Amino acid sequence: MAWVDSAVNRTENESGVAEIIGAIILISVLVMAIGIIGVGLLSQPLPQKCPAVSVDVTVMGNTLYIRHEGGDSISKGEFNITLDGDDKTDSFNFLDGSARSTWGLGETLYYVVPTGQSSPATIQIIYNCGSFRSSIMYTPKIITPP
Repeated sequence: MAWVDSAVNRTENESGVAEIIGAIILISVLVMAIGIIGVGLLSQPLPQKCPAVSVDVTVMGNTLYIRHEGGDSISKGEFNITLDGDDKTDSFNFLDGSARSTWGLGETLYYVVPTGQSSPATIQIIYNCGSFRSSIMYTPKIITPP
């Protein structure tokens, strides 16, 4: 027969059970907290798809031509064209004079350099998607054909 502790009114077989259950609950709470914090810190949004575009840049006289040679079509407002660091997107027009909303395979954009200005030394096409920006094409030096 087990003896009874009169002050606490427990048997000798039950004296350590509360401490073990408390330790297990404490460890469980800590593991859950570390897991929740880990998921919050290590979770990253899915990467956004950057279009693949191949272009050909040609300068003839005072006109700059950019031809879409292949890859994805790009909608207006999703890309910027910078010349020597200045955004000139709105100054580019389609070669056939249309007012399309997308720039696709085989289509050519052109820009007429204002009189008195030299041809740009660099051109960059930048893809915009919300807060995400990526350079699709960059030419460090435009070579003008003879």
